[in-house]
Amino acid sequence: MSGTNSTAARRRRHASEPPPPDEGGDTHDEYDRYCERNGAGSLSSEFGFVMKVACVITLVVFALVIYETALLIADGDGHGKVEDPSATSGRVRRLVPLDPLHPAAPPSPPAIEMHVVFSTDCGDFQHWQSYLFFYSALRVGQHKLGYVTRIASGCDTGEEAKVRAWHDLHVSRAMSERFTVHFTPHFSSVAQDGEKEGKQYLFFNKPFGLKHWMEHGKGMGVDAATGKYADDDGRVVALLDPDMLLLRPITHDFTDLESSIVSKPASDPKTRKFKVERGSPFGQQYGFGSSWKNLDLAKITGSKTSPAVLTSREDASKHYAVGPPYIAVAPDMHDIAVNWAKFAPGVHEQLPDLMAEMYAYCTAASHLGLPHQRIDHGMVSDPGSRGEGWAFVLQLEDGDAGVCGDEPPTVSDRLPLTLHYCQRYFVGDHFFSKRKMPTDVFSCGSEMMEVPLPDLPTKLFEKRPPGKNAIKKNLGKNLAVQNAFAICTLTTMINEAATYFKNHDPECRADNMNTAKTMNLWKLFK
Repeated sequence: MSGTNSTAARRRRHASEPPPPDEGGDTHDEYDRYCERNGAGSLSSEFGFVMKVACVITLVVFALVIYETALLIADGDGHGKVEDPSATSGRVRRLVPLDPLHPAAPPSPPAIEMHVVFSTDCGDFQHWQSYLFFYSALRVGQHKLGYVTRIASGCDTGEEAKVRAWHDLHVSRAMSERFTVHFTPHFSSVAQDGEKEGKQYLFFNKPFGLKHWMEHGKGMGVDAATGKYADDDGRVVALLDPDMLLLRPITHDFTDLESSIVSKPASDPKTRKFKVERGSPFGQQYGFGSSWKNLDLAKITGSKTSPAVLTSREDASKHYAVGPPYIAVAPDMHDIAVNWAKFAPGVHEQLPDLMAEMYAYCTAASHLGLPHQRIDHGMVSDPGSRGEGWAFVLQLEDGDAGVCGDEPPTVSDRLPLTLHYCQRYFVGDHFFSKRKMPTDVFSCGSEMMEVPLPDLPTKLFEKRPPGKNAIKKNLGKNLAVQNAFAICTLTTMINEAATYFKNHDPECRADNMNTAKTMNLWKLFK
């Protein structure tokens, strides 16, 4: 995928060039006024020549300053081309010499510091997903806006040492020092009457891990005197899942209507929010509506008058039927994390199901009176589902870029924020499932993935289940495009990340580096 055909992209490509330097003849007028202000017109004859020379020198310096300033305004190199700032960083023009006693101030940090976090265990299955997550964050430039942190829960001593060393070598050093890992205790045991049972609910790691990171993570923490999170609205936390790819940077600002998708009733102008601020968290729409209200919320929250109990079913769906990406200012996210961890065991007791942790989040947010602005473009995941950012994908297919190519989609503000690959994807003779991926895909000797042909979206059929017993079924055009987008994006992103890994791993050499693109998940089925 070589690019997108978005309106915003076209605006950037065809933006008019900056105005050229002023070629007017006002320099002599400036010289005359300067000399007049300094008494040149009334100089005595014996000093007149010297002062005129001084004025001429002043004129030359003044003209050079005007010329240099005009060049800086017009372009970066004096040839009518706007340069990438990073390309000219080594030869920045300075109009005045630096005072060694008063060095230039360092660049100001962004007004809003983003913290993108995701929760994992220490197993190999989520290990390769973590590397892919970090690579996708690097690709979209998320590290330029703040930090990306993997919250790894339940590692034993040996696992923690191994993950920490691997992360340091292959992520922090190879990608960005702003990509970090935070370790937490084991949280996934199911508690009953204060006693841990033998059962495991892995998703407890998400609320408890988030709370632990916010209270003990690097640069995070609570006020020891009050036990409250620091009153800091300058940091925004976005909680994602490890099986997500970033397709564009995640920010706190959703004011650009062309790069957002918000469906009814969340688009109600009376309640619509455009920025993540105190009291205004955002979240991706998920299709469970008000079903979390079926729980005994009075029992879970310990109060019959909890706002979670009193929230109407209409508002329960409009403001709380959300999931990752969850985005909130840090103090709000900490309040949610505290109550999320508090309520999660009670929700799981009533609903021992995959959805328990999500319903517990809804309960915590509503209990705190933190209605979320629901967005649709936070992810694409389930082909054919409403409330996701598939409209942007269908526009790709209608434009010049298409949805399949040799590269992942070009970063654009007309893409969904993420691809959440928690589904299985089928189109034509191609198939993708994260559970079929080899866990050593990011290693020197692992083969890379076979890249589908660009015409994959035109294959209006699927074969399920994969293998010799597959049954061929017809697919509508939109379903074919959506499945093809997921398969092609995942395939090319994994290949790009694998190439990056091999090129930066000090143990990879020409004689042990496998660059063959021959991995076909369909062929894993007999």
